[in-house]
Amino acid sequence: MIRGTVKLLINNVVYNSRLDFGCLMAIQYQLDGKTIPDIIEGVFDDNIEIIHEVLIQSLLRCDENLSRKQALENILSVDKELAKTYACYLISISFPKNSNDSINPELARFKRLKASLKKEDWSFPDMEYMWHSIFRRTDDFLNIIPINYFEQVEAHKKFNNIRNEDENIEYVDGTEYM
Repeated sequence: MIRGTVKLLINNVVYNSRLDFGCLMAIQYQLDGKTIPDIIEGVFDDNIEIIHEVLIQSLLRCDENLSRKQALENILSVDKELAKTYACYLISISFPKNSNDSINPELARFKRLKASLKKEDWSFPDMEYMWHSIFRRTDDFLNIIPINYFEQVEAHKKFNNIRNEDENIEYVDGTEYM
């Protein structure tokens, strides 16, 4: 099974689902261009429209024979809390973890991205350019999950000795010249 693919039990049928970049772009399109942080927050904040769209698109990414109408009917039959659990689980395995996840793993599982995602939206064209041109990856950008992309970014920084922006700040002690 491809990394990031999850089996969901809906109406006694097991479906594969996946929250990759293609899925995220489809969610944005269906939700009139909501940002990725807005989508993540919407799932955490019980926005049922966003939860349903995340699940519908994640099912459609894995089953080309499933229509949007069928996916919607299946998702509408799922209890709201179970639907949120499914959507949160997809997010938790598809996005990178924060370093403080070990403090409270249950809370972190559902809310770790809410604080860490910046409010501006992701630039998928820029990310795809980096995937193919900088990382020289030949696999389809739309089929990767965010954690794969961000792991490559971190590896690139590590092997090219690139520090995060906040690590490159030089602090001057005002007393050193006295």
